[in-house]
Amino acid sequence: MRIILAEDDPVFRELTAWAIRSRTQHEVIEASTGTEVLEVVLGGRCPDVLVLDRGLPELSGLEVCRRVRDDPAIPQPYILLTAPQASDLDVIMGLDAGADDMLSKPVPFDLLEAQLRLVERRQRWSEPASPSLLSALTDARAEGHGELVIRDGKSGAAGRVFFHEHRVAWVYFSDRRGSLAEILAPEVALDDETADELVHECRRSGTRLGEALARWGILDVSQLQRCLRSWMSQTLTTIQRIEQPRIVFIPQYFEYSGGVSFELEELLTTDDDAPRSVVPRTRPSLTPRSTQEDPSMRPILERCMKGNSIKSVAVVDRATGLCLGALGSELNPDVIWSNIQHMTTVAGRDPIQAGVVTTSTDHHLVSAMTGTPERLIYAVFTRADCSLGAALAELRIALSQYSPSITLA
Repeated sequence: MRIILAEDDPVFRELTAWAIRSRTQHEVIEASTGTEVLEVVLGGRCPDVLVLDRGLPELSGLEVCRRVRDDPAIPQPYILLTAPQASDLDVIMGLDAGADDMLSKPVPFDLLEAQLRLVERRQRWSEPASPSLLSALTDARAEGHGELVIRDGKSGAAGRVFFHEHRVAWVYFSDRRGSLAEILAPEVALDDETADELVHECRRSGTRLGEALARWGILDVSQLQRCLRSWMSQTLTTIQRIEQPRIVFIPQYFEYSGGVSFELEELLTTDDDAPRSVVPRTRPSLTPRSTQEDPSMRPILERCMKGNSIKSVAVVDRATGLCLGALGSELNPDVIWSNIQHMTTVAGRDPIQAGVVTTSTDHHLVSAMTGTPERLIYAVFTRADCSLGAALAELRIALSQYSPSITLA
């Protein structure tokens, strides 16, 4: 690889250049100012890696980084910024300017060599004919752990999708930064000062963001999940619009303490206006004496209970998870909870309308009611008395007899 090493301290520059040349086969081009770096980058074949001191004279490392990323004609290199005792703010500023990573000076030679090996692996994994983003996302999810990097070949903007245990842990796009207040805006109005204090406490104490938000009385975990799902889905949609994506997958395991991750399908959508169901706020309370009982649901429950093999039936509000009425034997909240979550977290043109769970003794059926999709019917049939097909037919008949407009989805 061709590497520009830009450092105004001649001793440090010469030592670092010597270390790279003696340990690797890479070509090193030395520079002492930001202007010299741009002359090399614009003068012909762009180097593969730029190692830039943040405080370069004439043009700082940050400014060089911005200019390189803003020029669509430049084949985008890997940019590594260095700074004395780089703070969190230094890292944030560097990433915002378009850097791929930032290291504190003096940089240990072993660490720098490891960074260059990472760039080599990225180049080997980058194929001239990149797969489609959807295919790349699916393959990355199958790997289980790692980072999918999608860089815009025209603008240099970068998107990153982080996978942990086959689920999406975070989605980032350099042109869509977003503060905590912006991410939580759909659920709560949070001023920037409070958001900064909250983030500071999480960093200081190691507390998870969801736990801190709940302790401060700002919002609960389910609300946080909705905010993160919405933000990550919108960000992924923005990444999907990249016209000339350069896609690289970096398999790596990282510790994830966020506590909230999503299935890939939950975040994908083919239409900005596609309907999105809301995850239930509370776990269903499936008891005959529910305090949230809706008298208008009583006729439906009674009609369903006339079936020969039905053991129990309930009506549940899809958005809140509250039971609006129940008849028959005791119901299993765990089964319907998993069914509701599965039915309400998948966005797209064709949302799930019904779910079936079969245990060793029973058939558990959950269905959205036509005409009132915010209501779910949950029915339990004894397997010894009927097949799954017979149970579906029996529930369909019961609902259609009650009202022609309400049928099993």
